Amino acid sequence: FGSTATMGHLGVAVSAIGSSSVSRQNGWPGGTNGGNVSAAASFYDLVMIDSGGRTGIGQLTFSMYLDAQGNGLNTASPIVDANGTSLAGVGDDVRATLNVAGQTFVNQAGYSSNLSVNSQGLSTNSTSAYSLVNGLAAPDILGYYTYTVPFTFGSEFVLGMSLMLSAYASALGNAAASISVDATHSFDWAGIQGVTVDGAPIAFSLTSASGTDWRISMAPPIGSPVLAVPEPATYALVLVGIAALVLQERRRHWSRLAHQTST
Repeated sequence: FGSTATMGHLGVAVSAIGSSSVSRQNGWPGGTNGGNVSAAASFYDLVMIDSGGRTGIGQLTFSMYLDAQGNGLNTASPIVDANGTSLAGVGDDVRATLNVAGQTFVNQAGYSSNLSVNSQGLSTNSTSAYSLVNGLAAPDILGYYTYTVPFTFGSEFVLGMSLMLSAYASALGNAAASISVDATHSFDWAGIQGVTVDGAPIAFSLTSASGTDWRISMAPPIGSPVLAVPEPATYALVLVGIAALVLQERRRHWSRLAHQTST
């Protein structure tokens, strides 16, 4: 599939196929057939934060957003034939890395599945998966993550993001396996929430080598926008305005008729 990278957004997608048509009734046949693919996307920028010539250390709070737009980071479909001894396996691994002011944050997830069939038709199916957020086990790696890092006022620092995806599909004996992972809308910068000094928020300005305003979120909106329900007083004001427009239009209409009659 490939990869896409713009300032604030990264996406990757891969597809792999493995197949084998050699089977044997006793023992494992020699050799496997399969595919291993990978894709990566990244960017970095140089950023500087200022606040009226202030010097020293501040705290920068920002967010990232990791999502797969409903495609799923782990989608696998191993298929095998029961003739002889066979095995089909698939797996993938995704790693989203964010680096800001010398601090690195990593969301990583992996998935593997295999289905084997022996000569008597007995089958076993095993799957495993893991999710790590900064090296610690987590239920999931998707969603918004907010971090706070120290930085030095008036000094440039690196802001960078990378997204790596790898997948494999392998087949042994009389088997087939395939995997397709679409993460093209996955990793987004979600904006700066604020800058603080000694716990107190302060106003600040930001410049970057790329010209990107990193205060703004590049993450897509979640769900449909919620429209505010007008208060009763708002309805009353709307009705008064409509009535005034109708009255004004009527006056113009009668004025035009009077002018036509006089001429």
